[in-house]
Amino acid sequence: MVTCNAQAERLFGWTCDELVGRRTEELAAQPVDDAARAHILAHLAAGEPWENDIVVRRKDGSLITVHVVDAPFIDDDGSVSGVVSVSFDVTDRRRAEDVQRFLADTTTLLMTSLDFGESLRQLAAAAVPFLGDICLVDIADGPTVTRMAAAHRDPTKQRLVDLLGARYAPDPFGPHPAVRVMTTGQPEVSPDMTEEFLRATCRDDEHFGVVRELNFSSYLCVPLIARGRSLGSLTVVSCSPERRFGPDDLAIAQEVAWRAALAADNARLFSERAYVARTLQASLLPHTLPEIPGVEVAARYLAAGEGNDVGGDFFDAFDLGYGTWAVVVGDVCGKGADAAAIAGLARHTVRAAGLKERRPSRMLNILNDAIYGDADVSEARFCTVCAALVRPNRRGARMTVATGGHPLPWVLRTDGTAEQVGTAGLIVGVFPDIDTSDDVLELRVGDAAVFYTDGVVEERNGEGDTFGQGRLGAVLQASAARSASEIVDEIVAAVSAFSGGKPRDDIAVVALKVVAPS
Repeated sequence: MVTCNAQAERLFGWTCDELVGRRTEELAAQPVDDAARAHILAHLAAGEPWENDIVVRRKDGSLITVHVVDAPFIDDDGSVSGVVSVSFDVTDRRRAEDVQRFLADTTTLLMTSLDFGESLRQLAAAAVPFLGDICLVDIADGPTVTRMAAAHRDPTKQRLVDLLGARYAPDPFGPHPAVRVMTTGQPEVSPDMTEEFLRATCRDDEHFGVVRELNFSSYLCVPLIARGRSLGSLTVVSCSPERRFGPDDLAIAQEVAWRAALAADNARLFSERAYVARTLQASLLPHTLPEIPGVEVAARYLAAGEGNDVGGDFFDAFDLGYGTWAVVVGDVCGKGADAAAIAGLARHTVRAAGLKERRPSRMLNILNDAIYGDADVSEARFCTVCAALVRPNRRGARMTVATGGHPLPWVLRTDGTAEQVGTAGLIVGVFPDIDTSDDVLELRVGDAAVFYTDGVVEERNGEGDTFGQGRLGAVLQASAARSASEIVDEIVAAVSAFSGGKPRDDIAVVALKVVAPS
């Protein structure tokens, strides 16, 4: 460097006398490698200016970002005799750009997961090293505090922050800043973490030793608040004396915490809703299938959607006593809580009706009375149901079937022929009388009866074609020699392959296969 002006002295913190005689690349915070140096020299040698943003270390040790423009001096003979370098302080601009980019990336990352714990772990991982060297996320869980996530910018020290979470999670009744922040809702920031402060927040000498090994130097802590509710706190720690947190760092952390808290709370609500949906769905299905002498029973249920809503399909199989068993398959209009209420009503009403009725048509009429008499027709509370009574005998089994607006069941014979059986009745819950009838069939050893919901036959492929009764019949004909469990598996597999993905509607399949009595 030959000379510089007063602005350069103020920008870099060195006097002109201190700068003269030094190479300008010595001002860079990071060493300039050979490839970068060759790139710059190639531009200048070609008589072209070179410019870029460079992080510079000032005389006092602080870092700034400058935009540098190097322009060559060209002699009359066309050779480069020198370079004039102009620098602009762009620290604030670059920092603002980096902050906006970080916030956008973090928001996108948080939106990719609807798992509460995973969203917090992703937050901690994304926060380092931009916000600090360590990021800790603590969640209030009733009277306890749980460390949900911890990340260190240096993978070799991750075991130490994991140890802090495993052994020394914040004491909910102690002086830990994370607890204080989540309780008061007020953020905290400190440019220094003195030994006295660290000992006050550590539980024992081992705890203090881990903190010292991590070289805690400065911290900030902000609450995670969503919808007026405090979920926990986000703590960021600097492990370098060169980086001290201040108001600007706190403002960025608060913005991150606000976005993270909302995303995490959405994930929590989704997880709770999914759990409730799974629990409610399970209550609509039998925990076990009955053992019927001489008859194999198998069922499969495949839920559509993301698992956070309750489907309207249901099935049941139960012992009516006196050597008779009932099988019921139904589909309620719609999804969600309303559909679950009707499905629950249908399942338990049919069970109760079976205690006094020995005709499936009468069981469906009782169900129709229960739904029709309890609902406004405008609410569209209705369902389709197929009910069958099975009574094993020495030759096989006698089956009596009645349907209310439901797809007719199939009977698969031992010779591979398959046909739909039964008589269609009206939808249950819409009309005062559903006009159902009973059809009696004899099943021989080796015959099978298959019941299903419309999600099977109405499933579509990418071209818009439906699976249909024809394809179902073909699957059954190819399954004549298979067990009841294998038959339902074949049906579900065929429908899934046809759709090329998850089903668009819930699917329920029940199969009965008559076997030789043991």
